[in-house]
Amino acid sequence: MQPVAASRSVQIRCLAVEADELWSFVQKKANPHWVWIAMEKQTRQIIAFHVGDRSRDSAKQLWAKIPAVYREQATFYTDHYVAYTGVIPTVKINPSLSSPVTLTTSSDSITRCAKGSHGSCAARWLSPKT
Repeated sequence: MQPVAASRSVQIRCLAVEADELWSFVQKKANPHWVWIAMEKQTRQIIAFHVGDRSRDSAKQLWAKIPAVYREQATFYTDHYVAYTGVIPTVKINPSLSSPVTLTTSSDSITRCAKGSHGSCAARWLSPKT
């Protein structure tokens, strides 16, 4: 792979999603409801949610609500709750996340993007450093 020939900085960021579930109740604790949340790890933006029980069916419904670009390209971080098994592909689940890497393209190679990361990486051009 060839280094990018430019004098601008590139910020490399992997698409990463945290998936988790939490419970609440309506009127009394005997009536629990589970809120399933998928959130973009860096921005903390909720990209999908589902309200239901704590079953694999609810995990499937959450997965179906996640935008396709995340389902296809993101690495997912979960608490490894058994309901995720068979719903989120195993190759997409990762227990830890490294920080985004900022490169100066005139001296570093884009190949550092994948180093220490299992997710898909996206590059965004930034204004030149002064």
